[in-house]
Amino acid sequence: LSGLARKLGCRYTRYADDLTFSWHGEQGSDIGALLRAVTQIVRAEGFEIHTNKTRIMRKGARQKVTGLIVNEAAGRPEARVPRKTVRDLRSAIYNREHGRPGKGESLEQLKGMAAFIMMTDREKGAAFMARIDKLIAAREPEKTA
Repeated sequence: LSGLARKLGCRYTRYADDLTFSWHGEQGSDIGALLRAVTQIVRAEGFEIHTNKTRIMRKGARQKVTGLIVNEAAGRPEARVPRKTVRDLRSAIYNREHGRPGKGESLEQLKGMAAFIMMTDREKGAAFMARIDKLIAAREPEKTA
């Protein structure tokens, strides 16, 4: 697949079983040829393409891969967590801080969301993590030495 990408002048990346091919500029004109070649290579290796999960995302459209937004934008990280995820976590933490925990929502789950955000925005994720750690500390009885 890397060789195919080089031949077609695009960039190939993979995370687990998600394959991504991207072009800069107007190079990606023959997407059909790319899809046919990728399908042939993947099948030859004994795997299957899930056509229901195949996406063609044009420049300017929201490009989401493995739960991250990957559009390049000035002043933003190349890959970032969707705003909705950040807003949802902010809201959940606020509600917890004001004695209104979400139904079926644990502090450990919130901590996992904060860690996910920290992977692409260290400062924002760390701020969320600090607020969650305060909630965890307040929940646990003080330990005496």
